[in-house]
Amino acid sequence: MTMHNFHQEEGGSGFTPLVSQFNDRRKDSPMPVLLALVQKVHESQKELDRKLTKHMTEETDELAKAITKLMAEAFPEGDPDGHRRHHELVIQQAEERAKFWHEMRLAVAKWAGLGVLSFLVVAAWNKFLQGPH
Repeated sequence: MTMHNFHQEEGGSGFTPLVSQFNDRRKDSPMPVLLALVQKVHESQKELDRKLTKHMTEETDELAKAITKLMAEAFPEGDPDGHRRHHELVIQQAEERAKFWHEMRLAVAKWAGLGVLSFLVVAAWNKFLQGPH
């Protein structure tokens, strides 16, 4: 059997050598040492995987808590939908106010123009009635 004879562990994330099936006939073979090193690397990898999974889970939980806290602080009574409706109402009121003042300026300009035109018509009529001088 060769060093490349591996099998997948149940529930594991890597491969381990089939040490029990390994039988090297040479007396001074480095294979047992190499197999032990591979096993140590494999165990280290499994430990790193476990630690990384634990860290990712803890960090995800912390981020979820932080987002929940920010949502509660950012929105009145923790109600983002109510916050959105409030902004929609404020925007609608601002649009209505702008429309009102636009229509008001237009009406004032229209009536001011009519007043000036009326004044000019009356002045011209009076001049006409006075006759030539």
